[in-house]
Amino acid sequence: MMLDYDAFRESFLDPGRWLDGEAESREATARHPADPQAWLCHGVVLAHLDRKDEARLALARSVELDGRRARSRWWLGRLLEEAGDFDAAAAQFAAAAAADPDYEAARYAGRFNAAARRERDVAAARLAAAGQPGGADRYLVIRSWGSGFWSEILHLLGGLLTAELTGRIPVVWWGANCLFRDPDRDNAFPDFFEPVSAVSLADLPWRGGPLFPPKWHAGNLTAPEIAKRDGEWSRMPSSAFVDRPEVVAVYDHFNSTHLIRSWIPSGHRWHGMTTAELNRAILARYVRPRAEFVGRAGNHIEALFGGGAFDAVHLRGTDKATEMPLLDAVNAQSLQLVREGARPLFVQTDSEALLARVRAMAGARVRAIECRRGTGEVGVHFERAVSPRRLGEEVLVDALVSRRAGRFVGNAWSSVSSAVRAWSEHPSGATLLGPFDMTLDHYGEYFA
Repeated sequence: MMLDYDAFRESFLDPGRWLDGEAESREATARHPADPQAWLCHGVVLAHLDRKDEARLALARSVELDGRRARSRWWLGRLLEEAGDFDAAAAQFAAAAAADPDYEAARYAGRFNAAARRERDVAAARLAAAGQPGGADRYLVIRSWGSGFWSEILHLLGGLLTAELTGRIPVVWWGANCLFRDPDRDNAFPDFFEPVSAVSLADLPWRGGPLFPPKWHAGNLTAPEIAKRDGEWSRMPSSAFVDRPEVVAVYDHFNSTHLIRSWIPSGHRWHGMTTAELNRAILARYVRPRAEFVGRAGNHIEALFGGGAFDAVHLRGTDKATEMPLLDAVNAQSLQLVREGARPLFVQTDSEALLARVRAMAGARVRAIECRRGTGEVGVHFERAVSPRRLGEEVLVDALVSRRAGRFVGNAWSSVSSAVRAWSEHPSGATLLGPFDMTLDHYGEYFA
């Protein structure tokens, strides 16, 4: 019997039975090697299991067998984008829309892909025209994004890469909109990390000159937010900062390192890196946790594991369910992957219910740090029952423990999991489950 995609999704993808689905679809491709549906199912479930190279090959085979299947082309296009081949992805989205004009996913993907390619091309052209940065010092103030702790870090990576490519000295300001700033602190960043440069906000040479973009001036730079998502000078792309003459520029909106990577000039030391390699390089160069948190994580590792080897799993709960329909499936598959094993299992989670679920499954193997966890659908970082700084410290120390794990299983659409993998001391042992990786999204909708 040949596979039907909708039935396959209901049986294997939606309930998180991805390992079973991989076996079923693999057998189907062996039984019916000329069936494009079997190759589609196989490619999609491989993507969910973080086996992206194999998934692209399977989806390409599906398209080769029947180029009229819009869903196969859409999936292939999305994975080509993750691989950084935006042009090949555009061709797949266009072909998908032509095959099925009513397939809205293909039209949306094509629109956002076009916006990303336009941003890439504009940035590359401006950077080539600008030449090598030089002259007097210029600065990029990287403001807080105003979201979860590790979303702040992913936002910061985009700002630091923008500063690198535009020849600016980075200055980080986690101010009034930062969810991890205690009221008595102006800037929360140094509460967690060492400075990224020797310059602070107070050191900036304002000289009475204009700032870029011009919505900013010396009197409002520490304001909560100014036209970040809507209005004039909102949603500023990284390309806008290339060759600006202003001494001080201000970066306040998210830009993906995955997209910025596409216009790194050939002479730069980071040219040619994958996005994963690039994120690791930026973290190593700029983002250094304070020694007290590194020490605290080390103490936990000694107390929990005696300094020995361990595995780790990250499970998201609380508010993530409202933004990720596949969350239950990701968590179910994560638990299936870590169910068996001899090594202790470190559990990193924001949910009391999920921690209890793992304890019931894995018993004495489970280790966790006592910290604030949620019991409902409100993200812990949106609660105000405890100090915002304490919440930041807890999630930072949790990640510093997880990055030492020999094997790590996490959620591909979680900034926490993404940060742990980028920081991991054993990156080849990290698996992020889910069809798409948030660090490999170009976020073209921000520029469309």
